[in-house]
Amino acid sequence: MNKLYCFNQDNNINNLIAIHHYNCDHIVIIEDKKEKYKNIDGLNSYLQDKGYSLSLETVNAYSKDAIKNYIQKIRKEDAMFLLPADASVIGYQVMNILLQAEIPLAYVEDDGDIYEYHHGEFIFISDSTNLDVEDYILSRGGFIKSEASSLFDDQRMIQLLTFIESHHKEYKHLFQPSRHPSVYSTAFQNPSTIVFLNNDLTMSEKKFLSDLIAHMVAINLIKQQYTMKNKLIVTFKVTGMRDYLLKTGTWLEHRLYNLMRKLDADDVEASLNFVWNNKRSSNNECDVVGVYENTLILASCKDTNKLSPDYINEIYVIAEHLGNEESIKILFTTSNIPEYLIEKGKEFEVYLVHYNYDEEAALNELKAIIQ
Repeated sequence: MNKLYCFNQDNNINNLIAIHHYNCDHIVIIEDKKEKYKNIDGLNSYLQDKGYSLSLETVNAYSKDAIKNYIQKIRKEDAMFLLPADASVIGYQVMNILLQAEIPLAYVEDDGDIYEYHHGEFIFISDSTNLDVEDYILSRGGFIKSEASSLFDDQRMIQLLTFIESHHKEYKHLFQPSRHPSVYSTAFQNPSTIVFLNNDLTMSEKKFLSDLIAHMVAINLIKQQYTMKNKLIVTFKVTGMRDYLLKTGTWLEHRLYNLMRKLDADDVEASLNFVWNNKRSSNNECDVVGVYENTLILASCKDTNKLSPDYINEIYVIAEHLGNEESIKILFTTSNIPEYLIEKGKEFEVYLVHYNYDEEAALNELKAIIQ
């Protein structure tokens, strides 16, 4: 098969699954003349970067005559035509015309199952094409600016995570945003350096900081440390280490990232910073994003004493932009979850998971949600 024809849609995940599965020489993306989506430039760039030969064509998809004329031109081609994923007027209209023209026809369900039309019925073909997180973002015309997966995979950081969890109360107190800049400073040219102001630390804070630094020295995370007047200046060996310590809840993102890796997700990214529709000035963040059997998983992590209903709204909005109806939305938190928020979560189809530092219990709860 030389060509694959498919309609550009608001969410092109189904198209991408078919494109990867059939691996045709040439991809034809069809746009309706009236219903154009902003993601076409990003989708075009993505497919070209992946090495596909690509052409963009327009047709009045609401006109039977226009579709018939268009399809008549491709009848003799060695091609497969992919039906639009949504159960729309266009989809039914295109399907009926294609069936009459006896052109090979395929359909991809939201879970990634691929079907082909043979002898009067759709036959299951495959469910083995796995997408990754980048596919979901690029298919909407966006792109990834940064992520922390390589940092989180570092074995030294995993050891640090264990230490932080076992001293969570002291760690959270020392690095709470309200203490900055009275306890520590980031006003240093080197982005891998933190300056601790010893005069403003209590005895118990100094003890914890000393234990933390000793642990980081032992696991080879510290490049240099020295005291200047009443300041302790620490420079790290690992890029991103300073932000890891100072950004609230990064350790919780790290924990959830590790748990999802243990669930054998096809792909997992953490501390994901991305943009929509190639708008470079508009940053979006999602703490942990994964793909399990072509189902997108989006999670927000909150290391807080009190949950807000806004946290549910945040993850819901991200899922509306990035995912589809099958996407799994999770709020992962160290806070106790009040009943009214559990009900709100059900309303928005957001799972609320309380993490009480029990890895096995959290893993089992996530497994029940994802698998």
